[in-house]
Amino acid sequence: VCGDGLFIITYPDLSNYIYIQTMKDTSQTYTHRGYTIRGWYNDNKRQYHTKIASNIKNGTIVEVGVYGGASILSIVDESKLNNNTIYAIDPWELVELSNGVEIEDLYGWQTMMKGHRETLDKIVSELYYGHVNIIKDFSINAVNMFEDKSIDMVYIDADHSYEMTKQDMNIWYPKIKIGGVLSGDDYGWSGVEKAVVEFVEKLNTETPNSCIPIINKDTWQIKVQ
Repeated sequence: VCGDGLFIITYPDLSNYIYIQTMKDTSQTYTHRGYTIRGWYNDNKRQYHTKIASNIKNGTIVEVGVYGGASILSIVDESKLNNNTIYAIDPWELVELSNGVEIEDLYGWQTMMKGHRETLDKIVSELYYGHVNIIKDFSINAVNMFEDKSIDMVYIDADHSYEMTKQDMNIWYPKIKIGGVLSGDDYGWSGVEKAVVEFVEKLNTETPNSCIPIINKDTWQIKVQ
């Protein structure tokens, strides 16, 4: 995709595609200091997030698309130790799906996601995570809270459609510091893959070799230069 820069590894796990078609909650259950949370997380992703957070000092980390908060909560200790501020951005509500799939139990899904946000609110409050800011809003609105070149890392795990992934990459990239990281999850989704490939190709036209290798199975990463 970009010379010796970005290497993409796809894998045959189609569970996410089943999820978007049937709208069944295929997320897993995790515990965080006695609290139960849900999400899609694994050791590879945990190691990636922990490594990035450990290398950022007195910085700003943004996650776009939070769901139950599994990835955010995995880096609260490193971030507190390094005096980093975390912004967890998610509307926690469903809008019209890009592929037109009808949601049979829209109210049930809205209620469930409201519960995820309330649980995350409770964890942040009761465990005194003052460095974690929960922002209930859409990405296109929340991005205006930040100055250009003010963020050390943006992790995108929101709407996986091509249009929305492309939009998120375009609006958040200018907000990242030189040497910072724009990354995201689920490269195995066709919309994400298409958006990432096009974005990297555009970057390499403007700034050759502007990206670095993929970290694990489905996490993509671009280093801002």
